[in-house]
Amino acid sequence: MRVLILEDDQDQALLLQAWLTRDGHRCHIVESGTAFLKAFGQESFDLVMLDWMVPKGNGMEILQSIRKHFNSTLPVVFVTQRQAEEGIVAALENGADDYMVKPLREAETLARVKALARRSGDQTVSTVETLDYPPYTIDASKHEVRINGELL
Repeated sequence: MRVLILEDDQDQALLLQAWLTRDGHRCHIVESGTAFLKAFGQESFDLVMLDWMVPKGNGMEILQSIRKHFNSTLPVVFVTQRQAEEGIVAALENGADDYMVKPLREAETLARVKALARRSGDQTVSTVETLDYPPYTIDASKHEVRINGELL
């Protein structure tokens, strides 16, 4: 999956990117609402992860913009420190598909991403990670192709 991450905490963004990349996803990180809208307008993504409070915008405004102007079915997950029930409810009622409170846990985060991919019909999520077609071996989890055991 191609994942667009809106996160202004660089350490958090890089950690999330590392987890998702190891799980076979491609990530694009932006730190502000303006950068998010620019990236979102230039590329297509399969999943969006939003922090709530970021420079030049906030996650709720971006969520509303996505749902109103761009894509009503794209999976959107809030990843934020805000844990008040009213914030969670507001995000879900405004179109978020999931809501995760920091600090995140790797296995749970990846499981939620896979669940959203299944529900959205994304065919890139598969339990088969290695395909053998001699002399070719394709390892989807590592994004590697080998011929007779040699990496291309």
